[in-house]
Amino acid sequence: MPDEIDELLNDMRSENEKPCVDAAFKLAEMRDRKAVPGLVSLLKHSHPLVRNFAVFALAEIGDEAAEEPVRELLQDVDLGVRVRAGWALSKIGTDRSIPALANALKEALDDDAHLSRQIMLALSQIGRSTVDEIAPALHSSIPEVRETAVHFLNYIGNPKAKSHLLQLMEHETNGAVLEELRQALVDLDAISQRNPGDAAQSGN
Repeated sequence: MPDEIDELLNDMRSENEKPCVDAAFKLAEMRDRKAVPGLVSLLKHSHPLVRNFAVFALAEIGDEAAEEPVRELLQDVDLGVRVRAGWALSKIGTDRSIPALANALKEALDDDAHLSRQIMLALSQIGRSTVDEIAPALHSSIPEVRETAVHFLNYIGNPKAKSHLLQLMEHETNGAVLEELRQALVDLDAISQRNPGDAAQSGN
C-alpha cells in the first residue's frame, strides 16, 4: 500500500486547486526529506499550480538538494512560478544560485516589482557579498523596485553599497525612494563608523 507521502504526492498531481494545495501544505508541515525526490519530479508538471506548490513544499522542507531544480524555475513560463522560485531560494539558496538570481533580476527589474522583490530577498539572504547583483535594480524604471533595492542594500549592511546609493540620490525624484535612500545612507554611515575596515575596503 502507498504510504502517506506517496498519497500526498499523488494528490498534488491534481489540476484542481484544493487537493493540490492541501497536499502541499501537509508535506510542508511534515518536513520529511523522503518527499523531496517526488516533489522535484513535480517541478516539471505541465500545470503551473502544481509546479508552484511543489516549490513551496520544497522550500519549507528546506533540503538544499532541491536548490538546482528550483533555481531552473526562475526561467519558468509562468510568472507565479518564477515568483515562488525566487522566494524559495531565499530559504534554500546558496552562493551557487547568485548568478542565476542576478540574471533573473536584470530581466525582471523593469517588468515586475513583485518578482524583483522576491529575487532581491533571496540575494540579501544569501549574504553581504551580493551588493553588485542587487545594485542594477536601482536603475529600474519602476519606483517600487528602486525603493526595494535600496531597502535590501541597507539590510545587507555592506558599506560598499553607499557609492551606488549616492549615485541614485543625484537624480531620484520619487518621495518614497528618497526617504528610503536617506535612511539607508544614515545606517550605512553608522556601520562604517563602527567598522572602519569595511568602509576602507568598500572604497577600493
